[in-house]
Amino acid sequence: MEGLGAATSIVGLIGSTITLIQQVRNAQNRIKGASKTLDSLSKQLDDLNSSLSLVRDERALQTAAVEQQVRGIAEVAEELRSFLDALAAEQKKRSIPQLIHSLKSGDKEDKQLADILDWLDRARDLLVLRISVAQVGVIGNLEEGFSVAFGMLMDTNKKVNAVLGTNLVLAERLQTRELQQTGAYQDCIFDDIQA
Repeated sequence: MEGLGAATSIVGLIGSTITLIQQVRNAQNRIKGASKTLDSLSKQLDDLNSSLSLVRDERALQTAAVEQQVRGIAEVAEELRSFLDALAAEQKKRSIPQLIHSLKSGDKEDKQLADILDWLDRARDLLVLRISVAQVGVIGNLEEGFSVAFGMLMDTNKKVNAVLGTNLVLAERLQTRELQQTGAYQDCIFDDIQA
């Protein structure tokens, strides 16, 4: 039952983070004129939204490590939303040409935005890494050995590859091995599942 609670927790966290990303988009839309840094935000948000949706939809990827990284992404997204809200409020005080000039000329706001976006990009990269090392479909222990639900692993890997452009490490390792088939599972050794 603990697994169900953890899955519910991460799905709720992902839902609130996706909502937060939408709030970041709304804050971005309130800013008139934009720097190249601000323009690059849309693609980053799209990529992040796709990554989070993948985790939300694939229960096998909802691990403790992935949940921890989603929490980190939520913190960065909150920071970004606060920054953009403050920038929109500042825009109301300054004339639009003045604000556009400050963003385009590499003013401190643009540097601060670039730092936040870099932080967000690193957080997503770490999420992708944590997803790629997820032990999808693994059962067993050191004493009795391990088995992998190979069909489940390969199905999840296909979805991960379609969204993230990378493969699960375990899927790559097991594709090159001739494994002992035991029903729906394939036996593997500890070295196969060790990330």
